[in-house]
Amino acid sequence: MIVRILSAVSVAAIAGGIAIAQDDMTPQTTAPSAEEMTVPPQNVLDALAVTTKDDAREYGQKEFTLADADADGKISQDEFVAFAAAQLEYQSAEDAATLASAETPVEGATVASDVAETVVAEAEQAEEAATDEPTPEEFFVALSDGKDTINEKTLIKARLASFDEADANDDNALDDAEKAQFAALVWGKASS
Repeated sequence: MIVRILSAVSVAAIAGGIAIAQDDMTPQTTAPSAEEMTVPPQNVLDALAVTTKDDAREYGQKEFTLADADADGKISQDEFVAFAAAQLEYQSAEDAATLASAETPVEGATVASDVAETVVAEAEQAEEAATDEPTPEEFFVALSDGKDTINEKTLIKARLASFDEADANDDNALDDAEKAQFAALVWGKASS
């Protein structure tokens, strides 16, 4: 009798373990929400979110903290290139997502030739601009001013200078066009 009870308990435990293991192996099928898709990962900064000079200063501070991987108080070229590559990769993915979500003509609909020419011309300009974008190594050289590392003060000063340059109307606040210009100055992305 005791052997039967122990055998039944063992079989139940094994069956329960298999069921739990199967649950753990079941792939997640829920897609991320729209909000999750628009929030950048924690190691990516959104230059388009900078509105004030304080935002630009905070952006530079966060950028320094994220880029200084070994937390030694300075950013080496290798650290900066790795950080910049993540920023640019995220922006490229965002650009691709924006392009993919753009409305397309209904199948069978005709598009006016002037509109089609404009779309082709804009695509060619975007392709040319992409090849003209600076590399992370070039960004490092510009920010480091020929030195081997970048310190926090230098990076913040550069981001504040980018803010001042983007603030075309000198009102100490960036509108959408000025935000795009700030992003272009920070990461070499053409402003739209």
